[in-house]
Amino acid sequence: MSLFSKVKPNLNAIHDASRALVSGVELLRRQIQELREQRRTTSLAPVDEAEARRRLDSWVSDMRGQVLEQLSPAMFTAPDYQPRTPPANSPITTSAIAVLLGEMYSELIARQYSQVSGITDDERKAALRQIDADILDAEMTEESIIRNAEQAGISIMRRRDADPRAVLAFDADLP
Repeated sequence: MSLFSKVKPNLNAIHDASRALVSGVELLRRQIQELREQRRTTSLAPVDEAEARRRLDSWVSDMRGQVLEQLSPAMFTAPDYQPRTPPANSPITTSAIAVLLGEMYSELIARQYSQVSGITDDERKAALRQIDADILDAEMTEESIIRNAEQAGISIMRRRDADPRAVLAFDADLP
């Protein structure tokens, strides 16, 4: 029996272990990417309907104020009154249209929220905190696997975008 045939089972076991480690790291990396996408989606989720309506009301109120500032009733009561039409792209025209379209925007908001639900700022912050904790947990696990592999003589490249808190963590802080 040759020396190679004696060590071959050990080599096969090493290759299998190496493939399992790399596969585990790849799985974690996919999970991290999914969590990052979930974070992006959550951060871009629309606000809840009440907040959208509050924003609309505030905007229409601001526009109404601008109209009233620029179109004083005194201009109509002055003895030297001259009718004038503001240009179509003037701020007063834009403000007047915004005030008139406020109700239509309200209906559009209602239609949008009948298809999509929004989240409150508190819900968004809580969800992002949880996602960030899950990402860090996955990255700490990934770093633990990489370090254990290195100790066994298996080299696994770290991601360029790995969280420094995981890469620089003490061994005792890793899972």
